[in-house]
Amino acid sequence: MARSPKPPVVINSAKLEECLDKLAFVMSRAKDASIYLPLWKRLEHELDMQRDVENVVAAAAARVKRSKHRTEARS
Repeated sequence: MARSPKPPVVINSAKLEECLDKLAFVMSRAKDASIYLPLWKRLEHELDMQRDVENVVAAAAARVKRSKHRTEARS
């Protein structure tokens, strides 16, 4: 019997923050937390990139809204 496909995981800032929180907990309990540094750095990098994406999308949406108001004012 074939399994039904799982829904895709949505990666957003909140999810990445959650991952960093969990990793911070693991690191706080580890004998050698330095082994987790590459993962920590990668998650922080991904979070920075995701925040940038979210900021650009928000700026684009704001521009469209302003543009509509300018267009309506000219009509």
